[in-house]
Amino acid sequence: MVQQKENWWCNVVEQKEQQYIKYVAVYLRKSRGDEEKDLEKHKKVLVDLCVDNNWKYVLYEEIESGDSIAGRPVMKKLLKDVENDVYDAVLVIDIDRLGRGDKGDQNIIEKTFKNSETLIITDKGNYNLNNEDDEFIVDMRGFIARQEYKQIVKRLARGKKVGARLGNWTNGRPPFPYEYNASIKGLVVNEDKLPIYRFIIESVILSNLTPNDIAYELNKKKIPSPKGGIWHGVSIYRLLVDETHLGKIISNKTKGDGHVKKNEQSEEKPKLEKVINLPRSEWTIVDNCHKAVKTQEEHEKILLFLSRDKKTPKKSVAKKLALTGLIRCGKCGHGLGIQEREERNNNKIIKTCWYKDQYGNKCGNKGGSLDIVLHLIDSELDKYQAELEGKLNTSDDNSEEIKKLIDKQDKNISIKQKSIKKIQEAYELDVYSIEEYKERKAEVTKEIEQLEDEKKILELRLKYMDDSINQQRLLKINQFRKLINKKHLSSEKINDAYKSIIESIIWTRTEDNIDIKINFR
Repeated sequence: MVQQKENWWCNVVEQKEQQYIKYVAVYLRKSRGDEEKDLEKHKKVLVDLCVDNNWKYVLYEEIESGDSIAGRPVMKKLLKDVENDVYDAVLVIDIDRLGRGDKGDQNIIEKTFKNSETLIITDKGNYNLNNEDDEFIVDMRGFIARQEYKQIVKRLARGKKVGARLGNWTNGRPPFPYEYNASIKGLVVNEDKLPIYRFIIESVILSNLTPNDIAYELNKKKIPSPKGGIWHGVSIYRLLVDETHLGKIISNKTKGDGHVKKNEQSEEKPKLEKVINLPRSEWTIVDNCHKAVKTQEEHEKILLFLSRDKKTPKKSVAKKLALTGLIRCGKCGHGLGIQEREERNNNKIIKTCWYKDQYGNKCGNKGGSLDIVLHLIDSELDKYQAELEGKLNTSDDNSEEIKKLIDKQDKNISIKQKSIKKIQEAYELDVYSIEEYKERKAEVTKEIEQLEDEKKILELRLKYMDDSINQQRLLKINQFRKLINKKHLSSEKINDAYKSIIESIIWTRTEDNIDIKINFR
């Protein structure tokens, strides 16, 4: 049965199915080992099939070669279009190009094609997944493809380990300032980048600069990072501790797989272990693989400096003052600290914003007296409480009106959804071309999304006007007022009380003005 199906040329598709095929999708995906010329050859074969059978077609070309649907955006788009009955059939050079991931992915593909009654066509035959024989063949082909893929992955992993032991570079993108040389399967130093790397090393050894300080200096000099952007302290730190720069190649530092969570979503139970770091005794370390750009002595000095930096005793945690964690900078959005000044009779002040971007530019938002904010909270809380009490008296009439508007939106959404069904029927009757079908459907879908957004806003308004919610807000305000007036209350308790009624406080200070916005819960 399988052999008979494989030898069936698609140009002689059964007469019963042939008459229904008008619009098709051509899916092309680069597999492991494929070259660009292979992909072009596949495209020509499938496009010729479309021309020979007078089928209108749309190309879906996948750049990614991942095994799972999650890592293939074009495949996800194709499945969405198939699910929406856009095509009569999908053309692929071979069944396993659609997917050779786990059974979960395979089931998604088969279910989508089966529910939409979309055919799968190759240059050797066509498959209707609502036909038991065809479904069996596709299942078998999927099983074989998965087994082949597992073997390929296994061989690649084994080859990577062997290559590392032979001193070949198998660890992906090489660290700055190295580049990969395919002819020697190893690393060579980019002499133009070497002075920048040496500047980083010497900045630590000679000047005791921290990684953040070095990043700031490089950005100030407008020297691009290895990826063409700005430098960060984290990337500088990684360069400093990397032993690749000693001429070594180190592998087998971890064990497990980073895709465990993704596998948990499939129907196949994951047999993978989570990634764990292995002890140095189990690493594979090969010396003298390429030119070293720092000495062992320099490396040890760097590690010593960074470890001292880590072991610097932390400052004792300051007590939480009123409004701690609530005040945010109105210019950059970062949190603003609060400080108690003993020399000013324990007056509390809002600190100037400390934030500095990667180029060293300071935010510049100045601080001020905390009393200003506390007085404003008192007056704004009175207004907020009066507003909530007013809504309790009027919410019944307004809420009924909003409920009517929500019902109206539901009816409008229902009408638009029926319009999509009519557009689908018109397309099936050949009233619309595939381009007109897509365009009209997209217009109505956009209208539905807009109606749903408007409905969500109405629902939020209704929720905000709900008596029970407003009563809860008023209850919290009354509890706050009772608690805040108690004597001998700790600063932490006072801070917790403010947090129960306030979401955030936005502080902005210019030369001539202070702007404060209180966001109540």
